[in-house]
Amino acid sequence: MNNILDEDLRETELPEVDTHKISQIAFKLQEAERQIRRSRNVLFGIAGFVIILGIIGSYMSNSFLGGLDILLSDLAVAVILMTCAVLTIRYAIAAFSVALVAYVLFELFSAAAVPQSLISGIIWKLSFVIFICGGLYNSISAYILRRELNEAILEAKLQQNRSR
Repeated sequence: MNNILDEDLRETELPEVDTHKISQIAFKLQEAERQIRRSRNVLFGIAGFVIILGIIGSYMSNSFLGGLDILLSDLAVAVILMTCAVLTIRYAIAAFSVALVAYVLFELFSAAAVPQSLISGIIWKLSFVIFICGGLYNSISAYILRRELNEAILEAKLQQNRSR
């Protein structure tokens, strides 16, 4: 009985709902979320890269304590980056913001300790910052698009309810 009633209601003339707008927003949201997943993978890659550089740096250090210091600081930053990568699933804006600040501070502190480290690998460092900023941009875009999509769906439902 409910199915028949629903079919009867579907056959009545309702005003056109702007499904094109909703599908367009949904497509943009899907693309932004895909870019967020890509940036999450880049965060994991950066963390792995930092760990490898920490191991190499500690091995090449002249003293045991200096090597241990390098390794522990790199591991701390890698753990922060991996935690941020995991948190991007639920809190993307905050996670990418913390990852960006942590990575930039890590590089600045490394440059304060060893000034040559700022210049060496500058292309890699800029690439990492650009990828993290891209993740932050896409997470902000996804947040805005989610709000727009919810508003468009709510508007469509209200439009349908007014016409009945």
